[in-house]
Amino acid sequence: MATIQALAASVIAFALVTVPASLTAQDRTAGVEHDSAYATPRLRCWRGQPAPACATFVITEIGAYRSMLSTSVAEPSGSGSLNSNRSRAFTDRATVEIGMMRNLGLSSALGATVSIGGDGHGLRIGARGRYRRWLSASGRSLDISSGIIAGSLPRTSLTAILSTDVALNFSDYGALVAGIDLAHTSGQPRAALFGGARLGSKPGLITTGLAMIIAAIGVVALASWKWE
Repeated sequence: MATIQALAASVIAFALVTVPASLTAQDRTAGVEHDSAYATPRLRCWRGQPAPACATFVITEIGAYRSMLSTSVAEPSGSGSLNSNRSRAFTDRATVEIGMMRNLGLSSALGATVSIGGDGHGLRIGARGRYRRWLSASGRSLDISSGIIAGSLPRTSLTAILSTDVALNFSDYGALVAGIDLAHTSGQPRAALFGGARLGSKPGLITTGLAMIIAAIGVVALASWKWE
């Protein structure tokens, strides 16, 4: 009986020491796996995501915007005097924006983009700062952008345009955009209200890549063409 009691006590003691130790090891392993899943965020992402998924992310967007309301400019007649014909100061436009943003925390990001595009008056080039407010962990967000764009208006060759817009992003796949452009030319203020949509970073990157490939193929084809 004493031997059985001693054996039982030994088994119980072994269980009290071994089982907690094994559970602790499992907990540590699980902790390591959990930590690795939420380790230091990726330095750079190609599609915008809030922290901790990304530290910084690339912006690559292609947009088309319609001039909903615009001030008008009087057109000169053949004799040089202004007649009753007037044209819109701002017309529909398309742009490509490329830039980068950095997450400031779990709810916001800050960055900048360069923009190149065109409208009915010619080329538009500039840069804009951007603030992003994350609305969900899936990437839905609200963007506010503002900056100076160099472009042309009627009766002017080149002028500075203050361009500001607000966009509702759907996980960086696309966005609905409303914006306003302001300028001052010929002693008069010019303004327009825009509405439109743009492809987000992932489809925008694919579209830009395809455009570059097509352009490269075109250059090679022209170079190999036998001109007579």
